[in-house]
Amino acid sequence: MAGRLGVRPRTDTMTAQGNARTRFRRAIERRNLLGAETAAREMGAVNLHEAFDLVVLVAEVAPVRLDGFARRWLARLADERALRLNELDVAVTALRALPSSRAVGALRALF
Repeated sequence: MAGRLGVRPRTDTMTAQGNARTRFRRAIERRNLLGAETAAREMGAVNLHEAFDLVVLVAEVAPVRLDGFARRWLARLADERALRLNELDVAVTALRALPSSRAVGALRALF
């Protein structure tokens, strides 16, 4: 729908800092949880890998919030991947061990 001047309003998520996905990636790299959460909301949907990166960041900088993030990510993992019960058990155990690099590696191997 065009505005009064016949110009369509912008509907993308570009800012002076770039699009939301680029800002998300940058925030993850810089361990900026607020920036990552804001960009993720603007993205509308994050893929399983991006959601995992957010879980790891929460484990590192706001562990008190990890439980909720980890539960949602685990439910999504179980929904999106055909994992066996023992693999889900590995996922739960590794989520408890975050932010250990070994736990991160074990979880990445599942998807």
